[in-house]
Amino acid sequence: AGSGRVKVRAATQGDEAAISIEDDGAEGEDPAAFREQMMRGRPLLSAIADAILAKQGGRFEAERDGDWTRITLILQAVPLPAR
Repeated sequence: AGSGRVKVRAATQGDEAAISIEDDGAEGEDPAAFREQMMRGRPLLSAIADAILAKQGGRFEAERDGDWTRITLILQAVPLPAR
């Protein structure tokens, strides 16, 4: 089991922006089934994420990397206005 650390990262690549949240929580979580687990345990959070992804044309990814579970929302990047 991990020590309860959390990492938040943001990155852009081409015309996409990715926001990743990672934690080293207890093993046994199934990243492939995370979406379904989230729907059962946090339906409001899931509904908000779904609405953001649907409106922005994004997608959701989840994966396990060693002790870390990573959840990533990938959205279309929006250029900032010139100042």
